[in-house]
Amino acid sequence: MRGRGNRVLLLGIGAATLAAVLVGAPWLDARARIVSRLPTTERVVALTFDDGPDPRYTPAVLEVLRDEGVAATFFVTGARVAACAGAVDYRGHLVGFHTYSHRDGRGSRARAQIADFERGEEAVPATWPTHPRCYRSPFGHVRPATVRWADRRGVYLGWSVCYDALIRDSAPKGGVLPHRERVAALVSRVSPGDIILLHDGNANGRYLVEDLPAIIRELKRRGYRFATPADFPELR
Repeated sequence: MRGRGNRVLLLGIGAATLAAVLVGAPWLDARARIVSRLPTTERVVALTFDDGPDPRYTPAVLEVLRDEGVAATFFVTGARVAACAGAVDYRGHLVGFHTYSHRDGRGSRARAQIADFERGEEAVPATWPTHPRCYRSPFGHVRPATVRWADRRGVYLGWSVCYDALIRDSAPKGGVLPHRERVAALVSRVSPGDIILLHDGNANGRYLVEDLPAIIRELKRRGYRFATPADFPELR
């Protein structure tokens, strides 16, 4: 079995406390591994974007990243690829797989999850940068057998900080945080090695496009650099 550095070992995407309990457990199938942090203690983080491509937000996100000189990882949904393939340019980034249907995998058998991933892979143009092959299930619901399948092909990537959850949980009931508070809510939670989950393909995209430049600039001001799994030999 190949080594993959300091991975966080989980049976599925769970709370941080669950992760802490499961890491190194002798009964855990160590092949069912989810990478929820980068294997580094330096001030390096990964920006990851789910649910695209979306013609409303993905081109704008890519423009921000280009202007800021930042590489990111985009987990694309196969069913959305055909309609947007000509409108997005992922050169300099990494494209990962987020199934074809974006169906919630809760309750699904591993065989069905894997088939959805395979269909999603087939929808992605061969010219898009997909090495190393990265996988992430919608809503983080995944079977251990699906993670083992992904691990044999590449890497299953989780996350440690979620933009959408932070702005939702910090907002007043029925309201939306102002721009500066949304940026602060995310940046204040970031630490070295974090994998940051954002969405360029859901309704929060309109806030993300506004917030992303400030998020990147504030993290740079704090000494952070940005990476993708391709920058780590342990994850290839």
